[in-house]
Amino acid sequence: MRGGQGRKLDASEIGAFPLFPLGQALQIDITKEERIDGGPIRQDVPSDWRPLVDRLHAALNRVGAELLARGFRSLADFLLSSAPHGHTRPPAAEAPPALSAALMVARLVACFPADFRDDAGGVALHRKAQTLVEDLAARFRLREPRLDISDADALTLGADAETAAFLRARGVLVLAPALAARVDAGRALRAGSPEEVALRAAAAAALVRIAEAVARERGEAVAAGAVWRFVALSAERMKEWMAADLSALDLLAIQIDGIHIEEDLMLLAAVGIDGIGDKHPLGVIEGASENAAVAQALLDNLVGRGLDPAVCRLFIIDGAKALSKAIRNTFGRDTPIQRCQVHKARNIAERLPKSLQAGVRKALRQAWELDDADKAENLIRNLARRLERDAPGVSNAVPRWKTS
Repeated sequence: MRGGQGRKLDASEIGAFPLFPLGQALQIDITKEERIDGGPIRQDVPSDWRPLVDRLHAALNRVGAELLARGFRSLADFLLSSAPHGHTRPPAAEAPPALSAALMVARLVACFPADFRDDAGGVALHRKAQTLVEDLAARFRLREPRLDISDADALTLGADAETAAFLRARGVLVLAPALAARVDAGRALRAGSPEEVALRAAAAAALVRIAEAVARERGEAVAAGAVWRFVALSAERMKEWMAADLSALDLLAIQIDGIHIEEDLMLLAAVGIDGIGDKHPLGVIEGASENAAVAQALLDNLVGRGLDPAVCRLFIIDGAKALSKAIRNTFGRDTPIQRCQVHKARNIAERLPKSLQAGVRKALRQAWELDDADKAENLIRNLARRLERDAPGVSNAVPRWKTS
């Protein structure tokens, strides 16, 4: 920890660190002004954040006192001195055993149980301690060789709410109906409750199983910690991507399509195409179906990130009426919308006998790839006439040119 001007604090300074400088270091105002009896005189009173800073201040001072009592000069000295001698500084002549993530976590939990112990229902999670060790190793391992710990991948960092939500959204975790309803309603789980412990433990166990499956597929060992870091990085990059500024993109067309993950879960994704044909992933949102609310939420996200609704662009969609309505509500009633050729060909072919499918797909593809509009129109009209004879119920689905 550092004090003023970036100076490292020793244990005695941590134990006596003042309250107001802590608030300044955290960039939190611990006081606010209030009028006395509604009059012109103001006075300072504790801010809404003061209780949180008070708790952090008490914990910080307690850490400093504990370090001094155990003979450590600083928090770094405590963490990097890896001898398990009752968690006190060993004699200088003794060679300390190799530093390990497991030992650092155990020391944090044993020395500061009020801050780092979170084991309930017989499952020891120790999430905060593991996160601290992971962060220290990730940030300082190049500067401090002792923090280049070899067993970092053994940390069960996946026991967090974000990982559980990520795994559940992808069908890895399945919740009991009552618990699923509670989570979906946004009702918080009580800390240490059987439901919370089970959910966190299941997330950690799921990462272990994923790691084992990946190891079998790749033929080499993969640690659960590595899987967690991939999940965490994926979630973080997803947040960054969904917040990225779109105002600098010069897009001519936007393609929107739904990807069905399972029966009651789909992802609606948008991809932009610029003037030279390069594609730019724009956004994705999940929902139960391609309904108006999901489509509107995706478009609102794009506009909010800088996609100008006043600029005319071609939208390519699969034909969903809810999506067409949302596009015209957002970008104007005259916005050009084109039915995706891949979806159109698929929908027509699926309604035909197998003996006709390949020929119809070929005819549609030939027409759509022609540069000559008149020749393309003739091919489509010939196809429609052929289907009127061979598949009367499908002929009306063939795209027609509108004539004036």
